[in-house]
Amino acid sequence: MFGHLKISKRFNSLRWFYGVLILKLFITSPLEAEETSKDKLEVAFIYQFTSYIEWPTPGKNKFQISTLGTAANTSLSADSWNELSTKLIKGQPIEIHLDAKTDIARKSQIVLFETKDTSELKQMIKHFAGSGALTISEGEGFGELGVMINFFYEDNRLRFEINRGACEKEKIKVGPQLLKLAKIVE
Repeated sequence: MFGHLKISKRFNSLRWFYGVLILKLFITSPLEAEETSKDKLEVAFIYQFTSYIEWPTPGKNKFQISTLGTAANTSLSADSWNELSTKLIKGQPIEIHLDAKTDIARKSQIVLFETKDTSELKQMIKHFAGSGALTISEGEGFGELGVMINFFYEDNRLRFEINRGACEKEKIKVGPQLLKLAKIVE
């Protein structure tokens, strides 16, 4: 009788994903710099990604996120990460390592490569092969170079691409809801 009122689980999860992202946009004060808003949006995306991803080996007692690269001090602001550090991912508190040393970053579930230099990026990808970490970057063509999730802008909108092959090599499972929202690259 009320079948038309039923909403599929898929629609609910997508609505929730976008709802949180839209809410994050409106919470940001108009006086804040445009770059800070961009930072907060990217951090919000990263947090939401974790709901749709399964790692081959879960973290022990904490979920670690590391930033690494020549732009790690200037790319995503510490304030953007501070908001995230009060939340839980997969039931675990989040530990964030900004401008991490490589040995710490290799123990992380997410490693954000903050570089615009393709040769540096290629070295990072090679170094983190086999670590089981989800790698994320921002730069044109970086997904095709082997980064698992890469942010890019299209028509002034933040988008992301997923390299399914790179995820499969690390045994990282990306949920179909997230794949539907992404541009897929190999």
